[in-house]
Amino acid sequence: MLRPLLYRALNSLPLAGFRRDAYRFGSALANPEEVQRRLLLELLKQNQGCAFGRQHGFESISDAREYQARVPLATYDDLESWIERIKSGEHGVLTGEPVLAFEKSSGSASAAKYIPYTQTMRRQFQSALAPWITDMHHAFPRISRGCAYWVVTPLSRERELTQSGIPIGFDSDTQYFGPSLRWILDKTMAVPPELARVADLEECIYLTLRFLLQARSLAFISVWSPSFLLILLDRLQQYGERLVRDLLEGTTDIATRISPKLSRSLIRDASQAGNLQAMLRRGHIEPEGLWPELALISCWTSAASTPMRTELERRFPGVSVQGKGLLATEGVISIPIEKYEAPVAAVTSHFLEFLDEDSGACRGIPDLEQGHEYSVVITTGGGVTGLLIEFA
Repeated sequence: MLRPLLYRALNSLPLAGFRRDAYRFGSALANPEEVQRRLLLELLKQNQGCAFGRQHGFESISDAREYQARVPLATYDDLESWIERIKSGEHGVLTGEPVLAFEKSSGSASAAKYIPYTQTMRRQFQSALAPWITDMHHAFPRISRGCAYWVVTPLSRERELTQSGIPIGFDSDTQYFGPSLRWILDKTMAVPPELARVADLEECIYLTLRFLLQARSLAFISVWSPSFLLILLDRLQQYGERLVRDLLEGTTDIATRISPKLSRSLIRDASQAGNLQAMLRRGHIEPEGLWPELALISCWTSAASTPMRTELERRFPGVSVQGKGLLATEGVISIPIEKYEAPVAAVTSHFLEFLDEDSGACRGIPDLEQGHEYSVVITTGGGVTGLLIEFA
């Protein structure tokens, strides 16, 4: 287990790499309309030679109004035939640059969607994640003292390829960043990203708990639904005696399901085993006793997740809970920035429009009205163009 000073040093390295994107984002908030205008024109220029760009005349579009007139609003169904061409191995379909991978939606509300990711799309994600992570470390400095547990990729997801060999899903959540940042971030992860590929979901959850328990310096947790964390606590109670035994032995009873490298990274922690065993005897799991450095949980806190925030705060006393912005497989719409006390539009990442359901008009950020509800339309560097985001 690394010491707090070493974690602080490791955590400071990606923050240095994020500095330019964080500064650019802060400056962009002063004039979002101009930033969005330039971003749209850059995307159109970059993709004017692809099949979709040629069909819709990207080369001659000069502003957002003309873009809206030339390129109709789309649902995923409208773009699916184009995406299938990419999956089959055709180049230059929706973008001028190669598709690195597809991210697949969960398909909970409809059939799974395959969203193309390019190098530009990956940079756009970093343009949003960098200011968020930078702001988070400034607002909650204690998280720099320890390791982190991130859940972006769905658990228990097998490796997939399209028929032409394009990966479906990144191997690690840190692949949203460049190689050097990825190496640093991997060093501060409490749970090895490879665990997400363990085929059996319950075994994946068990191994996740096994690694979390040996991460005594855990300082930050980022998950989607707060219910997932509550499930982990319930499983901690259910699997408690097995986990105590594995901590005492420095191994796991399902070691055959993971690589030798992961098996070697398991450590013996008799003290933590004792902490857990005492809690099991009392019949109550106390996260503050297992992870005394835990300072922040990032998760959904709005809509259906609102009641679970109260439950999280009860089960994790003394730990701050920050609501996530609006992020979909298709792209980043907003990120939390503490001083604004609400998520802020990710103006440096994608071209964002907001559909007024009453009038049918697409509005830019400066034209939005306080208290009015809009649907989100997104255009990204991955080739998703004028897409109406559908949330489950």
